[in-house]
Amino acid sequence: MLVDLAGDDRLAALAKPNAGRLELVRDRSEGAGVSGLLVRPDGFVAWAAADGASDPAGLEAALTRWLGDDTGRSD
Repeated sequence: MLVDLAGDDRLAALAKPNAGRLELVRDRSEGAGVSGLLVRPDGFVAWAAADGASDPAGLEAALTRWLGDDTGRSD
């Protein structure tokens, strides 16, 4: 599950190719200390971004690590 607490469209765009395997939850939270979380099915946080630092490159790397390459290859 990707939790977007900042309303960052870049995070939603990165989640979109994995829509069948990744749930996107969007909300606003002031003062939470984080702007986004990638939470594994076992409840562990696989990626987090501090308030004001959404870190799309870090999220992309975490998505590739946990969900695999989404380039559309069928090999």
